[in-house]
Amino acid sequence: MEVALDFAVQCSPDHPWLKEQPQWFKRRADGSMRYAENPPKKYEDIVNPDFRSEDVGSLWNAVAECHPVLVDQGVKIFRIDNPHTKPLPFWEWLIHEVQVRHPDTIFLAEAFTRPKLMKGLANSASRNRTPSSRGGPRNGTGKNISANSPAIPSANTFVQLFR
Repeated sequence: MEVALDFAVQCSPDHPWLKEQPQWFKRRADGSMRYAENPPKKYEDIVNPDFRSEDVGSLWNAVAECHPVLVDQGVKIFRIDNPHTKPLPFWEWLIHEVQVRHPDTIFLAEAFTRPKLMKGLANSASRNRTPSSRGGPRNGTGKNISANSPAIPSANTFVQLFR
């Protein structure tokens, strides 16, 4: 039996990252936490990491660290929740990082956004791109990963559920 895991890049209000890495999250002007919103809905039980924070490289790496643990337990299919709310370069990088070690891993995108962005999600892993030099993730040597990473193989695909 194959197991597909729903992978949502978000945190509960009591997640350790909120205290350990406060720079990864947006706050309101009054200092209170900015919870997830999908107007008209407001979710006070979900906090989204800020993929535009100044410390985006360490955030990317922290998210990527989840996958080897799951893949080692036999999970090879990930259904990504709201991928359109994260930058496409993040998905390109993450899929590449996971599939270098586990090439049979599949990412399914829940996509219900604008057609142009949906197409971008569908093609995100097949592009010949690596992380931007804008403080992207770094390897243990302190060098930007993009300097050492091969091009993303065109066989890697981010399958889109709704075309």
